[in-house]
Amino acid sequence: MTSRSPAPDAIGGGPDVRPQPSAVDKTSARFVLLYHELPNDATRTSHFDLMLEEGATLRTWALDDDPTVRTNCQGVELAPHRLAYLEYEGPISGNRGSVRRVDAGVFAWRWREVERLEISFSGRHLQGRWRFTLNPLDQRWSLEKLTDDSAIR
Repeated sequence: MTSRSPAPDAIGGGPDVRPQPSAVDKTSARFVLLYHELPNDATRTSHFDLMLEEGATLRTWALDDDPTVRTNCQGVELAPHRLAYLEYEGPISGNRGSVRRVDAGVFAWRWREVERLEISFSGRHLQGRWRFTLNPLDQRWSLEKLTDDSAIR
């Protein structure tokens, strides 16, 4: 059974448990991939939340598919979330469903532009370099797992 800590809405920060930095980059930050199951009457469908530590918040995308089993997926960027979600699993206040951890680990930025990112992940399941590309027409992001040949140098 999964242990539950207080919901992120109810706590001020929670424990600071950091995974060990990856050998790829000594400036690695944490990430978490959560499955966000929404109530049946929600206006959105259940999805995967990919959250990247960026300062005092988590840069977050709601993804249509699980990137640990697909090499391409799409999603939308959400407002920044609290760092408490790095450790939290369980119900979310306000009848917004619940979250379950799918993966966690560290990541390193490899390329950062407004409409294109390249990130190296080192999690239990989410591994390697990924390119995030924003479509400015619909504000949806495409995520693509890269091979060594397609990575930005």
